[in-house]
Amino acid sequence: MNSGQLYSVTNTIDVFVYNTLKESNNVGLSSAVSFVQSVAGLVLVLVTHQIIRWIDRDLAMF
Repeated sequence: MNSGQLYSVTNTIDVFVYNTLKESNNVGLSSAVSFVQSVAGLVLVLVTHQIIRWIDRDLAMF
């Protein structure tokens, strides 16, 4: 499953979390990486929302 030419370029954060949990059974590391991914996603949503508010307040979510 972890072989092939595309593996090095298709290893996303989700795949890393899955493989870490599957191979090393390290729940702590998998949870920490998932948490960082969630925080990064939240920051992206909030920054994008702020940019939209600057462009047109009627399009903003809140």
